Amino acid sequence: MSDNEKKVHKFSTTMDDFVRFLVAKTDDAKCPGCGSKSWTIIGSDETEMAYRLTSTMRDGAKPTYLNVFGIYCNECGLIRHHLARKVKAWANENPEQEQLELDEISEDDLE
Repeated sequence: MSDNEKKVHKFSTTMDDFVRFLVAKTDDAKCPGCGSKSWTIIGSDETEMAYRLTSTMRDGAKPTYLNVFGIYCNECGLIRHHLARKVKAWANENPEQEQLELDEISEDDLE
């Protein structure tokens, strides 16, 4: 196992998988605050991973953690959360379809 694989949390997912989840589950969703349909994923272009937002919840001595992925409205800034375990489970059940790269197709294949 490489060092990069060790650093990936069990609920981590790529931005592409999170986008596929959002399209499948909430396509064309409007912001409940202002009605805009313009959203931005909270993530990193450098790592291509959606940021997992973690909140600590306390009800007693032992804390519980809530892992979510977030998007925000580009108009009013409202933040919408989706449970990381639901996104990850959906991505695992609905793997991205492999696409052919155009560079892999030769002229002979087109004839």
